Amino acid sequence: MEATVLEHLPRLLTQGRRDAQRLAGATGGRYRERAVRDESVASAETCARIDANSPHRILRGDPALSLAALLSEAREGRAPGIGVASLDLHPAHTNDTLLARLARCIPRCVLLRHLAPDAVGFVLAPREEHAILQLVLDAV
Repeated sequence: MEATVLEHLPRLLTQGRRDAQRLAGATGGRYRERAVRDESVASAETCARIDANSPHRILRGDPALSLAALLSEAREGRAPGIGVASLDLHPAHTNDTLLARLARCIPRCVLLRHLAPDAVGFVLAPREEHAILQLVLDAV
């Protein structure tokens, strides 16, 4: 593990929790985050197999804002019922550093813990980053 990542970790965790708290606090009122939904079209045969009461939708946009929107729905009594969550922390491009990826994922993890505390989580990441990611996941 790089010393620089460990040195920055407390600040990243503090800022990530603060960002998640700000988003969670903004789930009420007229400024709340809203989920942007995509509609999908399926054949009649497929529709017959889908339970009408279960949500089937795709959220577009920033994952942290999408989680805040789902948290807003849960507070309105329309809980999304998340059972499994997956987080891919592989670099998006060659300049995507571990610090940048941690700064993006920490607020998402905190919001997900509020939204779906019993959800099963899967984290996909490069093998050499597993130790630092375990520290981060234990801290959130």
